[in-house]
Amino acid sequence: MAKQHSMDEQYVKHILEMLQLAPSGAFLANTDGNYFFVNEEWERISGLSFDQSLGMGWTNIIVAEDLPRVKAIIQDAIEHPGEGAIDYEYRIQHQQGVRYCRSHGRMVMDEHRQPLYIIGYIQDVTEERQHTFRLQELTASLERLTKLMNESEGLSKTGGWEYDLDTREVFWSPQCGRIMVNDMAEDFVPDFKHLQAICAEQEHARDLENCARRAIEEHEPYDFVFRHVMGKWLRVIGVPVVKDGKVAKLQGALMDITDRKEDELALARITDALIRSKQLLEISQEISQTGGWELNPQTREVFWTPQTYAIYGMPADYVPTLDDSLSYFSESDAEYILTTLDQAIREQRTFILELRTVTPGNEKKWVRVIGVPLVKDGQVTLVQGAIMDITAKKEDELELIKAKNTAEAAALAKTEFLSVMSHEIRTPLNGIIGTTTLLQLNHTPEQKEEIDNLSFSANHLLQLINDILDLHKIESGNLALRPTEVSLFELARDVTNQFRSLAELKHIRLESVVHTNVPQKIMGDPVRLNQILNNLVSNAVKYTDQGAVTITIRALSVTDKRIEIHFSVKDTGIGIPPEYHETIFESFKQVQQASSRKHAGTGLGLAITKKLIELHNGSITLKSDIGEGTEFSFNLKFDQPMYNHKPAEPSSSLVAAYRKKLGSLKVLFVEDNAVNAAVGKRHLEYFGITGDFAVDAEEALELLKHNSYHMAFVDLHMPGMDGYALSEALRNEYPDVYIVIFTADILNDVRVRLAKLNIFDIMSKPFKLEDMLNTLLRVMQVKSIGLTP
Repeated sequence: MAKQHSMDEQYVKHILEMLQLAPSGAFLANTDGNYFFVNEEWERISGLSFDQSLGMGWTNIIVAEDLPRVKAIIQDAIEHPGEGAIDYEYRIQHQQGVRYCRSHGRMVMDEHRQPLYIIGYIQDVTEERQHTFRLQELTASLERLTKLMNESEGLSKTGGWEYDLDTREVFWSPQCGRIMVNDMAEDFVPDFKHLQAICAEQEHARDLENCARRAIEEHEPYDFVFRHVMGKWLRVIGVPVVKDGKVAKLQGALMDITDRKEDELALARITDALIRSKQLLEISQEISQTGGWELNPQTREVFWTPQTYAIYGMPADYVPTLDDSLSYFSESDAEYILTTLDQAIREQRTFILELRTVTPGNEKKWVRVIGVPLVKDGQVTLVQGAIMDITAKKEDELELIKAKNTAEAAALAKTEFLSVMSHEIRTPLNGIIGTTTLLQLNHTPEQKEEIDNLSFSANHLLQLINDILDLHKIESGNLALRPTEVSLFELARDVTNQFRSLAELKHIRLESVVHTNVPQKIMGDPVRLNQILNNLVSNAVKYTDQGAVTITIRALSVTDKRIEIHFSVKDTGIGIPPEYHETIFESFKQVQQASSRKHAGTGLGLAITKKLIELHNGSITLKSDIGEGTEFSFNLKFDQPMYNHKPAEPSSSLVAAYRKKLGSLKVLFVEDNAVNAAVGKRHLEYFGITGDFAVDAEEALELLKHNSYHMAFVDLHMPGMDGYALSEALRNEYPDVYIVIFTADILNDVRVRLAKLNIFDIMSKPFKLEDMLNTLLRVMQVKSIGLTP
């Protein structure tokens, strides 16, 4: 069972990796239609973020008239999972207006042919639909024009024209005008430049102009063929009319030669294809070790080409038979070949097989066998085909599969190790940070410095753990940006304030300069932008003992939709030797200068910073030398914010306002770690909640038998029944209990696994007091519970 579960997780992981790379919008949903994964292209097409799309959030943007039909199609696919793909079109209400979308999905089945997931793609076909509408209009216009031309008499595909060099006036016959512009207004005034304007290629327009110039200068007629902008082919003939030794006029004819030209091009293409086919066949027979064969189904006679003899190592005087040919394969493969051959003859269709063969010389080879039935008077008279020695290719494929399996096993082991490490370290760290948070709310003045030092150390350790996990997410492609409205002014201020005390302790200046041309808000990921600047400023302050560290942010270009921002962090510190400018961006690498060995660190900060900037489609630049300071700079592009953007979550400044105000909420807290349980209890008590606490799943289920709860905090890693099993039991037996997962395991696979249980609320350890508040307020809103007076 555990092995099957591991295979399911690998399967889901492979699906997610594939979907994330898809050029179309992609989604993964459970059998109730709840989304638990969308890729970045989905977010762009739909206008919804990852979090907004989860569950049934994706249905909120479907136009009301289309929603019942979409739900009915999905429900029908769930009820009849084996009846093929799920295809449907619908409209969505996008920020830019109504858009047309086309979805193509498929039900993923387990080994018992029961539905597991719905996997699918979404395409924005708005332009395609608009083109379809336009094409319908053009088709109607063409039908009207064709009818008019068919009713006209005396129409010809040749027209005449004349150009007077003195007056620069142009005359052309009605036929010439129709050839050039199809349908002219009666007052249309022709111009010599019209002839050049209808050329589909600028090169042809220049050549046509040169022909006219030579005719005027050298008194020579010209005959020129070109392609019309509407796709037809035209031939123009020009003859100079000489008077008193110079050209007075150009006269000529314009002919529509589309039919003849297309015949010529088609013949040229066929000829070229035949020549290439012959050349390719000759080359392939020479270098690809491909032989030919023929079988007469009635007489069972077999014919081989010399290349087939070479593949089997047989002499030229050997007379092959069908039975001999089958004897070179295993008994099961020989039976499979006969079955396939009979089916191909009966259904008159081609077949391709890849099989292992053993030659009469006991040489093991892989071959690809292709067979094509030849039909005459409704009956198969011969089966002809090819046999190719693909041993080297097949062995390479098998080696690649083996290497792929090894790499996947290593990646899985790495993920499992990081998951365990995250849980084992973050669990006690949650107790440390949680206790520190409570001490910061209630302490004596004499204890402030010790508590601040404890908080700094704990958060520093948390940052190191997050760096390692972030690096793993980036390398595995599981880290995605979550854009929201961001104030770069506030971001620079917060980063500066965070390091100001450390800078003052070292007697250096810490400054931030945000130019006035930077908009008040941009659409960016505040967490990742803060992480980039934090890493750069932390290093700058660490390696600077005198002078200043300066953060500079300015706009390079601003439009209604996009903005490009330049970021710079500059210091007057010890500097970096040129030979280390590349290696400092590698993981776990630090500059080993004698003057810098006193500065500790993991060597992950700049590696993660570089990868995060690349995730934004940017690149980081370094300017530095020993003793001259260092400057890191990068340019990033952002979308301008939309006015209907989701408002920000409550900030930590509101925590005190809810003290002792949430006592109406009934909470069950399931946690096997005594320290974390104590921290959780104190946090709940801060908000006036007296919760029930269970040390394992069995105790929690016993409490549920005798009490009712609005919500339950559930730890994932517990002895006996773990948090996944307990959550599933709660979903089935106590569906009114709102489940919030309380875990130190923050890898992306955890979110996917929980989504399969329809659980989307996760509070990561260690957590902040405002994280707890936001979670509690969200549950109270869902349950319609009021505040305690």
